[in-house]
Amino acid sequence: MEKINLSPDWVFSPQPMYIIGTKNEDGSPNFCIITWLGFSYDNGPCMMMTVGDTKLTQKNILREKKFSANMITEDNLWLADYFGNTNGENGQKNEIPYGYEWGKKVDVPIINECHWSYECEVSRVIELNGAHLYLAAIKNIQIDKQFENMNMKKIDLEQIHPVIYAPYNYFSIGNKLGEMGDWQKHFNKDVYEFCPMFENQKYVLRLVEEKDLNDLHKVYSDKKSVPFFNGDNCHGDDFYYKTVERMKQAIDFWSFSYKNRYFVRWTIFDKSVGHAVGTIELFHRDSEKDYFNNCGLLRLDLRSDYEKSTEIENILSLIIPKAFDLFDCDKITTKCWEKATERKIALKKIGFSSTSHKLIGESEEYDNYFVLEKNRR
Repeated sequence: MEKINLSPDWVFSPQPMYIIGTKNEDGSPNFCIITWLGFSYDNGPCMMMTVGDTKLTQKNILREKKFSANMITEDNLWLADYFGNTNGENGQKNEIPYGYEWGKKVDVPIINECHWSYECEVSRVIELNGAHLYLAAIKNIQIDKQFENMNMKKIDLEQIHPVIYAPYNYFSIGNKLGEMGDWQKHFNKDVYEFCPMFENQKYVLRLVEEKDLNDLHKVYSDKKSVPFFNGDNCHGDDFYYKTVERMKQAIDFWSFSYKNRYFVRWTIFDKSVGHAVGTIELFHRDSEKDYFNNCGLLRLDLRSDYEKSTEIENILSLIIPKAFDLFDCDKITTKCWEKATERKIALKKIGFSSTSHKLIGESEEYDNYFVLEKNRR
C-alpha cells in the first residue's frame, strides 16, 4: 500500500468528546469541551487530559485540582457544541437550558443531560509549552440507571451512542465490528498455509527447522526418552535415532509431511537455556473404525530431563487451547504409557482423562490413550 507524508498537524485526530466541568472562583460552574483526553493507570484508573493555557478551565483546575468529564453523546451534542463555542471568561454559560448537580465524591459540577460522567481529582501536573497535562484519579463514575445491567467489562457503545470528534466535524460510531480476539475469524487459519508460533515465559513452539538438528538429536538419541515416544501406526519407527544422519532424515520427512498436509511438527524451544528440547506433532484424524474420529492426534517427544509434570503442563497449555480450531476437531488425544507418571499428572491437570477405547491402526490396535473433548475444556 503506497503512502504519502504529511507535516505534523491536527489534520486528523478522531477521538471521543467530553464536557469538562470545573468550579469558578466564585463557586459557580463552568463547562467547556476537551478532546485531548485519554485513560491511564497510576495505582488506579486515571484520566490524562491536556488543556490550553488560555481557557478558564485551565485556571480553575490549577486552583481546585479537580474536574468532571461528562461524555458527549448524540442526544446532548448540541449542548456540548454550545459550550465549545462560547467563552467562560465572558460570564456563566447559561444562554440555553441545561441542568447540573455537584458530584457525589468530588466537588465538581456534573451535567444532568450527560449519561456517563467521571469525577476526578488531579494527582500530577506537567507544564507544557502553551498547555498543561493533567493526570487525574477517577474517584467516582456516575451513569444513567438505564445502563445498570450492562456488562461493564464489555461496554456496548451502541447503547450509549458516543460522539466522535475529527477536527471541526462530529460523527457517530456506527455498528459494532466484533470482539477482541476475533482476528482469527478474518484470517486464513489453515495451519498448513501458515503455521502459528506459540510462546510463554519459558517456551516457544515453532515449526521444526533443519537448524534444530543437533538439539533434537540429543532428544531422540536419549535412551531414557524412548519409552515415552509414541510409535503407534508408524511402520515400526521407534524414534530412537542414534546418528545425526538419521535425525536429519526424520526432520526432512517432517518437513515433507507438513508441505503435503500430513501433520505439523513443532519444535519445543526452551528460552531459558537457548536449546530445542523436544517436539510436538499434531494432525487431524478421521476414522470409521474407532472412537478417535474427528480427532486431533498429538505426539509429545521430550528430552528425558523435561519429563516432569510441571514442564509438560507448561508446554501443552501453550497449544492445546488452540488445537481444536487449528485442526477442526472435537477431541484431542495423546498416548500416555502406564508408567509415565509425570505425564499423567500433567494431562489430568489440563483436563485429559484416560480412555479404554483402542485406536485401530492399519494392522494393529493400540491402547493407553488420554482424551480431552472440546466441550469439556
